[in-house]
Formats: sequence, C-alpha cells, structure tokens
Amino acid sequence: ASASRQAMARKGTLFLFDTGANVSGVDADWLAANRIPYRTTDGGWVAGTTGSIPVTKAVFDRIDLGHGFFSDAVFNLQSFRHFAQPPGRQQIGLLGTDFINCYAVRFDYPRRRIELSLAGERLRPPATWVGVPVEYPYRLPTVRVRVGGVSIPCRLDSGATYRESRVHLDVNRAAYDAIRRAGVRLRRMGSIGVVGISGPEQLPLYEGTNTNGIGLDFGPRRLSRVVLVVHDRGTFSGAEPMALASASVLRGLGRFTLDPFEKKLWLPRP
Repeated sequence: ASASRQAMARKGTLFLFDTGANVSGVDADWLAANRIPYRTTDGGWVAGTTGSIPVTKAVFDRIDLGHGFFSDAVFNLQSFRHFAQPPGRQQIGLLGTDFINCYAVRFDYPRRRIELSLAGERLRPPATWVGVPVEYPYRLPTVRVRVGGVSIPCRLDSGATYRESRVHLDVNRAAYDAIRRAGVRLRRMGSIGVVGISGPEQLPLYEGTNTNGIGLDFGPRRLSRVVLVVHDRGTFSGAEPMALASASVLRGLGRFTLDPFEKKLWLPRP
C-alpha cells in the first residue's frame, strides 16, 4: 500500500468513489507500469448498466482508506482508458461498496469533499437533517424516491454522471412505463451517448410536457425539470421499476450523509 500511495502521488492518479459498484477495480496496465506487487486469484465477470466483461482478480496485502485498513484486499483487474479522465489527472481504479460500506460517508459537492467515518467516529447529523431509510440489495445503497409522483426504488451511484447541466435521472423501461401509466405526459427529446464498463451506447431521453417538467423527491428535497434516461439492457433492466441517481442528481442535493450502520440517508431540509 505504501508503494501504491507513493506511485499515485507521483503520477497524480485517482480512484473513482463509486457507490454504484459493489466491487472495486484497478487498472492492470498501471499496476504493471509501476511494478505494484499483488497476487492473482480466481476471476469472474463484472456487470454494469451497459453489459458485462470478464475480469481477473488481484489481491493486495494491505489497502489503507481513511482511518481504516483492509488486509488481503481484492480488486478486479480492468482497463479504465475508455472512461473520460479528469483534467490533468488519471483514473486508475474505482472504490466500490465492498470498501465504502465500511464507513459513514458525508458528501459535500459544493466543497468537492468526501469525509469517511468508521462506526465509532460518526457524529450525529444536525437536528434539522432528515433521515431517509436505505436498503442495500447487492450491497448497493437504494432509497425510495418519487418521480413525477410515482414511488420508485432508486440506487445511489456516485460513480456515474452526465456532463449536461440539467439533472438526468436513469430509469429502466419498467419505471418509464409506470410513470406514463400514472398520467405523466412525456416527450422524446433525442438521445445521449453513455460509456459503461462494456463500452459506449446511445440511450433515449424524455422530459415532462408540463411547465415544471418532472419532479424528483428525495425525502424533504425536490429537484425539478428532471430528464429521464431510459435503459433497456444491462444489470439495470428488469421487470420491476428502478431508478438510478448518478452524480448528476446527487450534486443537486449538495450535502448529505450516507450511513450504512443506521441504514439512513441524511439530508438537510431545504
């Protein structure tokens, strides 16, 4: 871990903090170029909203994160070259919920800061904050939201985003159908290109036809004029309605705390 930290500091590299991934990954070419020691173990498949890819797994003796550490830490060996890179930096991996769920995480998008707290380090949220129940299917934080007045389970995915200024909410086809059945009038507004672990694809976009567009409610917080991005395949598809809140949505919430110990999403009142 010490060698890894020194190499990352020297190269200006980054790990994506990804609450939408239940396994972590690291770039195989970067490990080889920097001669980072690891041992391999049985491989498998990793699946995303755009498809699946085969992977080999690497085991590191120790990984430090916040005030915690992990022995025999397992990462998928992947390539991150096809993802958009941060300006002047290199993304060489992602941290998934196999590590993140060991901490209460306070997100502060205005300050571009994440604070990690072990169970014994947590502070109580301010009295004006509201706790929304969180479930963890497949280790992925999921809350109930209302989209156009329709209650839908929504996965919190800090590892995905859109570059457009409007709030884009990912939904599967079942959620799209449920919203339309509820009487929400939608119109097609073209498509958008996305890149996932299995490569690029084009997805259709929809917006509400009324003056205020589609509203998205997270407990006490409301985001307006939301654009729906509709998925028909990948792990996100399925017979039951499901939404996914990428960083495009989460940054609209500003500040919040995700606490896996109490299974609460803490949000300030407007």
